[in-house]
Amino acid sequence: MNRKLIIFLVLVTAIVVLYYYSISNSIKENDFIIARINNNKFYLQILDTSDKRKVGLSGRRKLESNTGMLFIFDENDRHEIWMKDMLLPIDIIWLDEEKKVVDYVTDAKPDSYPEVFRPQYDSKYVVEVNAGAIDNADIKIGDFLLWN
Repeated sequence: MNRKLIIFLVLVTAIVVLYYYSISNSIKENDFIIARINNNKFYLQILDTSDKRKVGLSGRRKLESNTGMLFIFDENDRHEIWMKDMLLPIDIIWLDEEKKVVDYVTDAKPDSYPEVFRPQYDSKYVVEVNAGAIDNADIKIGDFLLWN
């Protein structure tokens, strides 16, 4: 091999390694929780800032089974969710400050935008998971989502 090609390959490899290292370090372990409801386990990414909540699942083409997002708000309110820039259908679960399910929507579709989904009662937390997860986990109003 000629020297220029070797240098090029080394540089490309270094760039790829640095890229994946930066991605893996941008998502910290404490950005996720393991939550349980009705003997079902969910791995939820924590969205506890306004910037994180604005992005949410927008642009994602796939969501692994039993994974989702946990939106944590500073105050109890009837927090609205919309499907702007969403590419997959989801179930939405609203929880009060005691982590009790107070409302939910099943199979919210991407093409529902600009419709806004709003719970009947105040909530502190919102969970977004794959469409069908609520039925699969037999989640009902009054159930509790538990995490540390």
